[in-house]
Amino acid sequence: ENILHSPDSYRIFDKEVDKIRVGREGIIFLPYLLGERSPYMNPQAKGVFFGLSLKHHRTHMIKAVMEGVVFALKDCLEVFEELGIKIEQVIASGGGAKSRVWRQMQADIFNKEISMTQSTEQAAVGAAILAGVGVGIYKSVEDGCKKAVKLKEEKIKPIPENVDIYNQQFKIYQYLYQDLKGNFLKISKQFFN
Repeated sequence: ENILHSPDSYRIFDKEVDKIRVGREGIIFLPYLLGERSPYMNPQAKGVFFGLSLKHHRTHMIKAVMEGVVFALKDCLEVFEELGIKIEQVIASGGGAKSRVWRQMQADIFNKEISMTQSTEQAAVGAAILAGVGVGIYKSVEDGCKKAVKLKEEKIKPIPENVDIYNQQFKIYQYLYQDLKGNFLKISKQFFN
């Protein structure tokens, strides 16, 4: 069954993944399949499934991957906040935004409301805005965004119980990277040179 290429893949993922309890199954995924660039500048970092056991199956791993990707984004959001940049709004767009479960994960892990764009091709809208600024259609990128980016009315709110669980899991996620970063270099030297 090749669900990755199905037009309904996010609906299928949502149906399966929603059955797994939030953060209670013990798997944490470090999503560094191509190294990591932000917030850790570490091209030797590797992907890791931590906590895998015989009780786990495909759906547990899918959910762990989804959570790991959002944890990596939270790592980046924390850098902005450490720099004094307040994150007032999180907007989901593109393929992953089609997943209701993934949007809820983002709300819970970021502890912020998630809005969605009306357009699923927001990267193209962004390119058009930049071009519009370049030729004088918009005064600035901010002006272009106000005029061209439209949000859906639906907002996903964090679920407090999930926020608490994910905060604990996120700390483990961060510790895992710190504990493994020296080994990433050793593995890279031994197996990838």
